[in-house]
Amino acid sequence: CLDAIEVSSRPVILSHTNPRALMNVKRNSPDAIMLAIANNGGVVCSNMYGGFVNGEMTAGPEDVAELVHYTAELIGKENTCIGVDYTHNLRETIDFFVRNPDIYRPEEGYGVPLQMGIPADVWGVVRVLEEKYRWEEKEIRGFLGLNYLRVLAEIERPLRAQ
Repeated sequence: CLDAIEVSSRPVILSHTNPRALMNVKRNSPDAIMLAIANNGGVVCSNMYGGFVNGEMTAGPEDVAELVHYTAELIGKENTCIGVDYTHNLRETIDFFVRNPDIYRPEEGYGVPLQMGIPADVWGVVRVLEEKYRWEEKEIRGFLGLNYLRVLAEIERPLRAQ
């Protein structure tokens, strides 16, 4: 990941991750990677999959807001976004994980009883960010998608002639 960020001439999007400092599974990102993304002008999008949120495997608004705020404190609110890790067929997905433990290891947050936030749960996360962490409207709008769109616009802009 760090190599890709280093050679990229455009911002990089880390679309579905959480801070490894708060939940130590391989799917989550170390602080150094998230800082490199921010320094590159990119965004880190938090997910709401309980196996990647905390040891209790919960992904309620308080749980997700805590890791979003941690990420924002580390890399800046302008470099955060939401990347809801949602699937409509959660039961089938978990069953697939359970049947393939060599690939989807339970100790890495897969195939265990957990809570997965659905897209509508993002409003609960917003409420916690506003009330507990005092995020302002502009910061919330960025988190909900404007930060992501800013990065997409930069990625899609035509390359300048060298």
